[in-house]
Amino acid sequence: MSLPRQSVWPIKLTAEQEPFLAVRSLATNYASGYGTELHQHPWHQFLYAVSGAMTVTTKQSSWIIPTGRAIFIPAGCSHAIRMWGMVKMRTLYFSPALSGFEAGQSRAGPDCHREPDCCVVDVAPLLRELILRAIERSGLDS
Repeated sequence: MSLPRQSVWPIKLTAEQEPFLAVRSLATNYASGYGTELHQHPWHQFLYAVSGAMTVTTKQSSWIIPTGRAIFIPAGCSHAIRMWGMVKMRTLYFSPALSGFEAGQSRAGPDCHREPDCCVVDVAPLLRELILRAIERSGLDS
């Protein structure tokens, strides 16, 4: 029996333990049908589907992320993920300090009370290689 979730490289330390980090990386493999509950992160999240497909659902919308595509999920955006096929997910987390956009803050202005939107990205070959090499080296986490 295979595990529904398998981390290829564990996260070394939390952002609080290493506050100088601006980018974190994580490689995880998931079995088809695996899903996460609604959750959020204090950092921006860039999810890339090396293989398989994902459905990312927020309170406002849903996106299908096929192989070779990615989704940017802003910090503080509540989301759930469902896997279709064997998914090899590669994730980069970016500190909100890099963008000046803090968790839970709307890009539409301080008076807008809706969560910020996610954005699907077509990953060009150069970006794909940068993502894979950054995670392979784990250099961004050390």
